[in-house]
Amino acid sequence: MKKLYYSISEVSELIGEEQHTLRYWEKLFEDLNPRKNRAGNRVYSEKDLLTVRYIKQLLREENLSIKGVNEKLKLMMNANFDVTLFDSHHLSEIVETDKAKPSDTADATYISNKLKKEFISVLREVVDYLEDD
Repeated sequence: MKKLYYSISEVSELIGEEQHTLRYWEKLFEDLNPRKNRAGNRVYSEKDLLTVRYIKQLLREENLSIKGVNEKLKLMMNANFDVTLFDSHHLSEIVETDKAKPSDTADATYISNKLKKEFISVLREVVDYLEDD
């Protein structure tokens, strides 16, 4: 069962990055903005966790620059889809690296169509999972 919120130490352990790195990423990537609880501790939602995994993949595996990661995150957010429906592997397939411009209608249509296909695929997996119970 998935948790509603994760502490920074849990996220750090789950993705294999130090806590100070996660706090630094918050400063670099405005799309990563975990809430803070009443005690002032960060609480990461499932969306935050997936965003962190995606950032890590872009930085560590794809060797993108901070600017490149921010561009991909913006492109993803401009596509207006729910990041919680995807894992970081799906996100990297959806958001292409080939100099796509968020304002370019052809690129937006391409991303939109790819998102629809991914969404249908995820929905099928959810239905299959629920039918197995």
